[in-house]
Amino acid sequence: MNIGYDAKRAFWNRTGLGNYSRTLLKTLVEHQVIDQAVLFTPKISKNPNTEFLLHPPFQIRQPKTTLDKIFPSGWRTYGLPKEIEKEKVLWYHGLSNELPLNIHRKKIPTIVTIHDLIFERYPEQYPIIDRYFYHRKFKYACQVADKVIAISEQTKQDIIDFYKINPNKIQVVYQSCDAVFYNKKTNKEIQDLKKTHQLPSDFILYVGSIIERKKLLNLVKSLSILMPKVKVPLVVVGQGKDYKEQVLKYINKNNLNKSIVFLDIDFSNLPLLYQAAKAFVYPSVFEGFGIPVLEALHSGIPVITSNVSCLPEAGGPGSCYIDPNSPESIAEGIEKVLTDSELQKDMIAKGLEHAANFLPGKIAGEWKKIYSKT
Repeated sequence: MNIGYDAKRAFWNRTGLGNYSRTLLKTLVEHQVIDQAVLFTPKISKNPNTEFLLHPPFQIRQPKTTLDKIFPSGWRTYGLPKEIEKEKVLWYHGLSNELPLNIHRKKIPTIVTIHDLIFERYPEQYPIIDRYFYHRKFKYACQVADKVIAISEQTKQDIIDFYKINPNKIQVVYQSCDAVFYNKKTNKEIQDLKKTHQLPSDFILYVGSIIERKKLLNLVKSLSILMPKVKVPLVVVGQGKDYKEQVLKYINKNNLNKSIVFLDIDFSNLPLLYQAAKAFVYPSVFEGFGIPVLEALHSGIPVITSNVSCLPEAGGPGSCYIDPNSPESIAEGIEKVLTDSELQKDMIAKGLEHAANFLPGKIAGEWKKIYSKT
């Protein structure tokens, strides 16, 4: 089974679309869904996360002409159809929301994975030029692809609502998280991590971009409500700009500096950090899927997340659901979970059971069926 892939994000994005691409490609190889794959990318990034992509069954194709090397975006958009056609692939799979323009003019079966249409739902959070190109690329890909894969039921519904795509053309295939989150760490490893990063003995954890949609500010505000009844430090992992400044101003104004730690940590140590936390809190108002929720479930810690969007899909029956727009609701959820040890055990057990639905073997089986339909 020879499949072609858009591999730009697999090589260059450290999170999000990059994680999805790398995890899927690794899953497909390890479960023998594909025995040959052609990766189309303008550039290669060599690091521990991408090392496996540099070896068989993967073959890499990059721009060859001087012009294509100077303008790699043009090569990806306009030059790829000819390159893909030469490889005689069974399918060409756009892993990150797009397909090359004019690929519909070639006799190449195509699949596109759509992760979310957040820019359509919250346009005010995106520059107008970005919205224009995203809309053009995503809609075209959905229209011309032979098969559209949505990573959640929420994303499927958005594709139908915004782009009027036939529901029969869209299939929901969930994603798995990186296998590094499946392994239980030792208490010594966890304690060493806390010592290295000078972390508090007990803390709650947030992992994700620091942007308005994910409502970190409301989570921070909830800590003010919890004190002094429940004192629990918050560790934050993620990057941000303007919205992060808003969060920092609130922290400084309300003397919360000692209660909140912003941590920059290597991906390899992230499983340790999850397992060191008392609970994971993710009050986003909208996601394509919410992979940090799945990472936390596999890590065996209680999850507190939003009762909207696709987050109940990701969190399952064992998570505690809150209103992300209400600091009071977030505070209530945190207090409920942290003060009830029996509830924590029940949440962890149900969370691990739900997370099993997203294990690589199950995901690989679904992709094998999709790729076999030519």
